[in-house]
Amino acid sequence: PVRVDGRGAMQMRAFESEQGGLNRADGSARFGSDRASVYAAVYGPAEVKPRQEKIDRAAVDVVWKPSNGMASYIHKRYESLLQSTFENLIITTLHPRTLITIIAQVVGGDRGPTAGMDIAKDDNSYLLEAILSGVGADVLDESMTNTTRTATTTTKKDKVHNAGMGSVFAMAVNACILALLDCGVEMQSLVAAVCCAVSSDGTILIDPTMDEEKAATATVVAAFSSSLDGVVFVHAQGVLSDESYFVCVDACRQASDKVLSFIRMAVERRAGITNKTQTQTQAQADKPQQQQQQQSASVDDEEEDDEEDNDDEEEDDSDDDMES
Repeated sequence: PVRVDGRGAMQMRAFESEQGGLNRADGSARFGSDRASVYAAVYGPAEVKPRQEKIDRAAVDVVWKPSNGMASYIHKRYESLLQSTFENLIITTLHPRTLITIIAQVVGGDRGPTAGMDIAKDDNSYLLEAILSGVGADVLDESMTNTTRTATTTTKKDKVHNAGMGSVFAMAVNACILALLDCGVEMQSLVAAVCCAVSSDGTILIDPTMDEEKAATATVVAAFSSSLDGVVFVHAQGVLSDESYFVCVDACRQASDKVLSFIRMAVERRAGITNKTQTQTQAQADKPQQQQQQQSASVDDEEEDDEEDNDDEEEDDSDDDMES
């Protein structure tokens, strides 16, 4: 079926990312699509307070900041899930007795509708055409049942607060990954998160907008590792059967390959720009030194010429004396 913004049920929106946009953070990134995006900032490894200190590893602290208002219990739930995820993902044993702080700031809404699937780029922002088609609806194999999943029963009151947050939560995970890469924090692998929604007629919608999530009976956010086998986490909200659950996870798994490809491309572009800037800076720094060396060489040549002229004059004077 065709959605309001012109996409198919298994089609994602174009991604947009930016790294290094915040000067005071050790690492920063922005990840989003359409009107919604999430800024992530990483500070550390830095000095830790005694009450947070861990002797054998670094402490990880995650803060979720909504786009407006105070953080609710739903935001605290996302914050807790992010913290447990990155505590296991970051190689914290490399930085004992330090603190790594990750802040996720939600910016804007996520209503759409814009298809926006053309590739565009500038110095700091890259868009990737992320189109999924023909995602199979096969139930996952039995090995999937052994993975850890976080399923939450949603009440009517809870659904109002959760509406439209699934895709934003997936963006936050991806933004934090990019920020950690920009900071240079060592991780076990890359992780990509994708959200999907189950409509009232049972249709699976990948990367839903806020309006689509509000009308959905359930949403699933799943994160997958690039090297480790299995699911990093699955966060399900709403009412859905076991079969629908596994179909959603399977669809998110296939969509995560596109997100991982985009993250790799963004990091490579960022590294290319950084190397080019460093080369230009080094060339500009070497230029005055080269000019000074050339000036010194020209002065030395002039002094040598003067010495040769003086020697010639002395020889002429000596010849004249001998003739006299």
